[in-house]
Amino acid sequence: MKGFLIAAASSNSGKTTITMGLLRALRNRGLRVQPFKCGPDYIDPMFHSMASGNESVNLDTWMSDEEQVRETFRTYSNGADISVVEGVMGLYDGYDKWHGSSGEIAMLLDMPVILVINAKSAAYSVAPLIYGFKNYKIPQPTDPPQPSLQGGSLKDDCSPHCRSEYLSPLPVGRAGVGPHRFIHYGNAIGEALKAAYELGFRKVTLGIMIGKAVKLAEGNLDTHSHKVTMNKEFLRQLAGKDADKIDGITMARELWDIMPQAFFDKIHDECYHHCRSVFPDGTLNVKIIKNE
Repeated sequence: MKGFLIAAASSNSGKTTITMGLLRALRNRGLRVQPFKCGPDYIDPMFHSMASGNESVNLDTWMSDEEQVRETFRTYSNGADISVVEGVMGLYDGYDKWHGSSGEIAMLLDMPVILVINAKSAAYSVAPLIYGFKNYKIPQPTDPPQPSLQGGSLKDDCSPHCRSEYLSPLPVGRAGVGPHRFIHYGNAIGEALKAAYELGFRKVTLGIMIGKAVKLAEGNLDTHSHKVTMNKEFLRQLAGKDADKIDGITMARELWDIMPQAFFDKIHDECYHHCRSVFPDGTLNVKIIKNE
């Protein structure tokens, strides 16, 4: 992706000063530059807009999923000559270790990083600091993602998020029916269903958001955005006479506002069909969750 990310070893290192200088320098060269800010910060983006002449946009993997971050970057970078992203705090400081950090966003967007170092009261000791940042890599999973099976009933032991109104139609345990297990599948839908089947479960309800559902419907049993993205051409084929409505969307959740119920019925049926390849018999319910 066309651009770079300005990061630092810690806060108060000069990221915003450097970013504003680069934004104005690029603008003075006649380039259309699009600024971005990692995290939910609203103050730095105001400075970005002053320096670049364009509205600065937030990129945040805490508030948005990876696909949404990518789509936001693509949408606002469209037509720009170059994009400049200002990081937040230190390069690998996130809400959970490096999750949500500037480094994660740089990796997600396949973007080079310019590291700002505050060398106040330091000399040669800066060298190992830079070496560490240059050679540190965000850990990558080496094994296939494993679903997490948790015991308990939906009513009593599920997290507050799972108890939201969107999951209220899901079946709950009743005396004599046997224990339920809740599978947190992440993006590993196929692996989770296969594990449930091999463990002897013959009644499964899969709750899935529309962003994952449109990928699953195409036959992708792993919906991680590093592996697969929303395929508009596939959605156009499902949409039939409503195909032209697909062209204007940037995120799957926008489909709820423009498509008829028949379209979602087709998405549901395709998801069900592909899930059956790893859960061949028993009761399988697929529920597409509308997160308004």
